[in-house]
Amino acid sequence: NLFSFALFKIFSHPVFSCCLLYVYSNLNNYTIIIVCMQYKNEKMLHLIKTFGECVRKKRIETTNKSLTLFSYEYDLDSGNMSRIENGHIEPKLTMLWRIAEALGIKLSDLCKMLENSLGDDFFLIDK
Repeated sequence: NLFSFALFKIFSHPVFSCCLLYVYSNLNNYTIIIVCMQYKNEKMLHLIKTFGECVRKKRIETTNKSLTLFSYEYDLDSGNMSRIENGHIEPKLTMLWRIAEALGIKLSDLCKMLENSLGDDFFLIDK
Protein backbone atom coordinates (compact mmCIF):
# COMPACT_ATOMS: atom_id res chain seq x y z
CA ASN A 1 0.00 0.00 0.00
CA LEU A 2 1.66 3.18 -1.22
CA PHE A 3 0.79 6.22 0.92
CA SER A 4 2.52 9.57 0.98
CA PHE A 5 1.97 12.86 2.74
CA ALA A 6 3.09 16.36 1.75
CA LEU A 7 2.71 19.65 3.58
CA PHE A 8 3.17 22.99 1.85
CA LYS A 9 2.74 26.56 3.00
CA ILE A 10 1.02 27.75 -0.14
CA PHE A 11 0.30 31.38 0.51
CA SER A 12 -0.26 34.04 3.13
CA HIS A 13 -3.69 35.49 2.74
CA PRO A 14 -4.24 39.02 4.18
CA VAL A 15 -7.25 37.91 6.23
CA PHE A 16 -5.68 34.72 7.59
CA SER A 17 -2.20 34.56 9.03
CA CYS A 18 -1.34 31.11 7.75
CA CYS A 19 -2.77 28.91 5.04
CA LEU A 20 -1.42 25.40 4.69
CA LEU A 21 -2.13 22.84 2.02
CA TYR A 22 -2.16 19.20 3.04
CA VAL A 23 -2.05 16.65 0.23
CA TYR A 24 -2.70 13.01 1.01
CA SER A 25 -2.17 10.57 -1.83
CA ASN A 26 -3.01 6.89 -1.95
CA LEU A 27 -2.24 5.52 -5.40
CA ASN A 28 -4.44 7.62 -7.71
CA ASN A 29 -6.71 9.10 -5.03
CA TYR A 30 -5.84 12.53 -3.70
CA THR A 31 -7.33 14.42 -0.79
CA ILE A 32 -6.50 18.11 -0.52
CA ILE A 33 -7.20 20.06 2.66
CA ILE A 34 -6.55 23.78 3.07
CA VAL A 35 -6.28 24.99 6.65
CA CYS A 36 -6.43 28.69 7.45
CA MET A 37 -5.75 29.90 10.97
CA GLN A 38 -5.89 33.07 13.04
CA TYR A 39 -8.49 35.35 11.52
CA LYS A 40 -7.42 39.00 11.37
CA ASN A 41 -9.93 41.79 11.85
CA GLU A 42 -9.90 45.10 10.00
CA LYS A 43 -7.84 46.85 12.69
CA MET A 44 -5.11 44.22 12.55
CA LEU A 45 -5.07 44.39 8.76
CA HIS A 46 -4.76 48.19 8.93
CA LEU A 47 -1.88 47.89 11.41
CA ILE A 48 0.00 45.37 9.26
CA LYS A 49 -0.58 47.38 6.07
CA THR A 50 0.55 50.63 7.71
CA PHE A 51 3.65 48.94 9.10
CA GLY A 52 4.57 47.76 5.61
CA GLU A 53 4.12 51.28 4.27
CA CYS A 54 6.44 52.61 7.00
CA VAL A 55 9.11 50.05 6.13
CA ARG A 56 8.89 50.84 2.41
CA LYS A 57 9.03 54.60 3.03
CA LYS A 58 12.03 54.29 5.36
CA ARG A 59 13.84 51.90 2.96
CA ILE A 60 13.47 54.36 0.10
CA GLU A 61 14.38 57.41 2.23
CA THR A 62 17.48 55.91 3.82
CA THR A 63 18.87 53.60 1.15
CA ASN A 64 17.13 54.51 -2.12
CA LYS A 65 17.60 50.84 -3.05
CA SER A 66 15.19 48.49 -4.73
CA LEU A 67 13.52 45.90 -2.58
CA THR A 68 15.53 43.15 -4.26
CA LEU A 69 18.90 44.87 -3.75
CA PHE A 70 18.06 45.89 -0.18
CA SER A 71 17.00 42.32 0.66
CA TYR A 72 20.10 40.83 -0.95
CA GLU A 73 22.55 43.18 0.78
CA TYR A 74 21.07 42.58 4.23
CA ASP A 75 20.37 38.85 3.79
CA LEU A 76 16.60 39.25 3.99
CA ASP A 77 14.24 37.11 1.94
CA SER A 78 12.96 39.38 -0.84
CA GLY A 79 9.64 37.51 -1.06
CA ASN A 80 8.97 38.00 2.64
CA MET A 81 10.06 41.63 2.44
CA SER A 82 7.63 42.19 -0.41
CA ARG A 83 4.80 40.59 1.56
CA ILE A 84 5.69 42.69 4.63
CA GLU A 85 5.83 45.95 2.67
CA ASN A 86 2.52 45.14 0.99
CA GLY A 87 0.86 44.29 4.30
CA HIS A 88 0.22 40.66 3.44
CA ILE A 89 2.01 39.05 6.39
CA GLU A 90 2.68 39.83 10.01
CA PRO A 91 6.44 39.49 10.60
CA LYS A 92 7.98 37.86 13.66
CA LEU A 93 9.88 39.89 16.22
CA THR A 94 13.25 38.66 14.97
CA MET A 95 12.39 39.76 11.43
CA LEU A 96 11.28 43.17 12.71
CA TRP A 97 14.62 43.54 14.49
CA ARG A 98 16.57 42.57 11.36
CA ILE A 99 14.59 45.02 9.21
CA ALA A 100 15.26 47.85 11.66
CA GLU A 101 18.98 47.04 11.72
CA ALA A 102 19.07 46.97 7.91
CA LEU A 103 17.39 50.38 7.88
CA GLY A 104 20.02 51.66 10.34
CA ILE A 105 17.50 52.46 13.08
CA LYS A 106 16.35 50.97 16.37
CA LEU A 107 13.25 48.81 16.38
CA SER A 108 11.69 51.29 18.81
CA ASP A 109 12.15 54.05 16.20
CA LEU A 110 10.40 51.91 13.60
CA CYS A 111 7.55 51.33 16.07
CA LYS A 112 7.38 55.07 16.72
CA MET A 113 7.05 55.70 12.98
CA LEU A 114 4.18 53.21 12.94
CA GLU A 115 2.50 54.89 15.92
CA ASN A 116 2.79 58.29 14.24
CA SER A 117 1.32 56.95 11.01
CA LEU A 118 -1.60 55.29 12.79
CA GLY A 119 -2.44 58.33 14.90
CA ASP A 120 -3.41 58.70 18.54
CA ASP A 121 -6.93 57.37 18.01
CA PHE A 122 -5.82 53.90 16.83
CA PHE A 123 -6.41 51.00 19.24
CA LEU A 124 -6.42 47.27 18.51
CA ILE A 125 -8.63 46.61 21.51
CA ASP A 126 -12.04 48.23 21.56
CA LYS A 127 -12.55 50.32 24.68
